[in-house]
Amino acid sequence: GLKVSLAASALVDLEAPARQLFAYRFGCTEQLSSRLIALSALERLRKPLALEETFVDTAAPILSELEKHQAADGGFGLWAADDTSAPWLVRFLTAYALITLDQLERAGIATSPHAKERARQYLVRGLRDEVPYEDRAFSLYALARTGTIELGYANKLFEQRAQLSLLGQIELAHTLTRLNAKPQAQTVLDELSSHVRVATDRAHLESATWHGAFESDVRATGELLEMLLEHAPDHMLVPKLARWLSAARGRDGGYVNTQESAWAVMSMADYLTKRESVPPALKASVKLGAQSLGTFALSGHRASARAAVPMDQLPRGGAPLTLGGEGRGTLYYGVQLEYAPLALPVAPVERGFFVERSYERLDPLALARGDVKGEPGYKAKLHDYVRVSLRIAVPSAREFVMIEDALPAGLEPVDSALASEFGAAARALRERAPEDHRELREQGARIAINDLPPGLYRYSYLARATTPGSFVAPPARVEEMYHPDTQGLTAATQFTVEAP
Repeated sequence: GLKVSLAASALVDLEAPARQLFAYRFGCTEQLSSRLIALSALERLRKPLALEETFVDTAAPILSELEKHQAADGGFGLWAADDTSAPWLVRFLTAYALITLDQLERAGIATSPHAKERARQYLVRGLRDEVPYEDRAFSLYALARTGTIELGYANKLFEQRAQLSLLGQIELAHTLTRLNAKPQAQTVLDELSSHVRVATDRAHLESATWHGAFESDVRATGELLEMLLEHAPDHMLVPKLARWLSAARGRDGGYVNTQESAWAVMSMADYLTKRESVPPALKASVKLGAQSLGTFALSGHRASARAAVPMDQLPRGGAPLTLGGEGRGTLYYGVQLEYAPLALPVAPVERGFFVERSYERLDPLALARGDVKGEPGYKAKLHDYVRVSLRIAVPSAREFVMIEDALPAGLEPVDSALASEFGAAARALRERAPEDHRELREQGARIAINDLPPGLYRYSYLARATTPGSFVAPPARVEEMYHPDTQGLTAATQFTVEAP
């Protein structure tokens, strides 16, 4: 049905992106860090906005998982401490994890001093190497945020600032300001002012090109808002930047990816604590067509209200939704339409990827004898092996690709790490393709690839028929994690497990 949320504070702007981060399906270092940044932002708002819920217990298991991704040298891998992430990616992740640990401490959530210090030392050692300017800017920014003084490196990067992207320039300016090199910081800000797009009531940073998957107008605007809130909270751009960030959310209330959500939540939390000091007092109304959904009094930062219409009561053919607010302050709102399709998708989707899924029944006795030839089809007998294959066509290079395939409920994945089934699995899975991380779960398989060149690839995993019946096989999906609109899906199918 239709759900409408109203609030007298910009806190509502944090709800959807925070929910987006908590519900996100994957758990690499960046995504775990982004989740923790959202939790720390909400925890920081708890006292000034008198929120009742505490987020400390929620953060603890996520933080524990994040710390497992830190290697002995202090760097963070993408999926685990010992993965083979590229050096630039480890530097970025380590800097981002360090910022995350600092945000948690600001919120009063305990972290490991040892983990934080090892991350700082890793970044300091990296400054001595010849690394790309963007890496250096973000490392210096993370170190400056956590109190590490590296003025010499910052001054050298100031001389080379023409080589930096827009985001790198913001990070350099923020670093220089924290190191009390304010004239140089002002010079950088003056130079990037041409990229600030100002409208009547909003403003944002805009660049024609971005250097990587983690950069965007939303993240750059969030970083600029954070900097101004820290060093010039009364700057005329501050409320305009906050309004643009609020309006930049998608139809679901969230942002394009976890990076955008984290930086928006972090900067908007600072905005709430520093700029919304006068308690609001509003009278709000909601109408759907001619039907009133209610009139609500919203007084104080915590004031909120909700209205809902079940799906079967929504007007056929649609109707205008009208919201109004009178009084002191700004009316913030969120509108969400939740629905489930009546039928499973029967056609594949091709938006930058083509993906095709097939099943092959493998007789356990034949496989034990070394016969890996399968019988194609959508059925198997109880206790049979089933080889699931995904053929993926990639027309151009993609970054941070995730393949996700849900198994029909009558099948369970086979873990090739188990000694009892390793031989059979190894014989059945001989195809190799680029791969950086693989998870086999009860629900199916997830495969991550950091860099996927153009080409045709085949990925396979092994399952076993464990429950008789006819089951739905949801669509298999391949997408770029930081550009999720670039995706491919198979159709949904049925799979039958026959009793002996």
